Amino acid sequence: MSGLDSDTRVAVTSYLERRGLALPDDWQVDAVRAYIVEVIADAKQRTPLEYLTVTKAAEFAGVKRSAFQWHPLPRPDATFGEQFEGWLPETIEWWSAQRGVEGAQLGGEPVAYWGPFDVAAHLGIDRTTLARYLMPAPDGIVGRRSGWRPETIHVWQLVREGMKDPIADAI
Repeated sequence: MSGLDSDTRVAVTSYLERRGLALPDDWQVDAVRAYIVEVIADAKQRTPLEYLTVTKAAEFAGVKRSAFQWHPLPRPDATFGEQFEGWLPETIEWWSAQRGVEGAQLGGEPVAYWGPFDVAAHLGIDRTTLARYLMPAPDGIVGRRSGWRPETIHVWQLVREGMKDPIADAI
């Protein structure tokens, strides 16, 4: 039985800390996998963080989408893959109040979520193959698009490697 490599250990630590869960006592791969399965089974279903799309953000701000995009937009609170950005309602409230202020910027780097294509690329599989997998609950949502933090996928992959894939068995 071998121990977790440092990158996986960092991902597991981040994943468990974000959910307020204790870290495992034993960092051997099988022990961590068993611990994660146990704590995830006991943990409450988490609710993904919901972000506003450009259209919903404009609606929330009370302006037309074209007017919303004409003004300098606040930095996004999250990115979903390379194509989609999202804002929290409080960011749009701030933006509405600061619209006329020159150079007003809010926040730092957006939270980066992986979309399905990013997850498939990480796993080295096709996106259509990923659609057959039972994915973990998303960490964030923008519109109809789900996103996962990289550490969520690393932990899911760690757990998944120790389990049989029922779909693969049926094929």
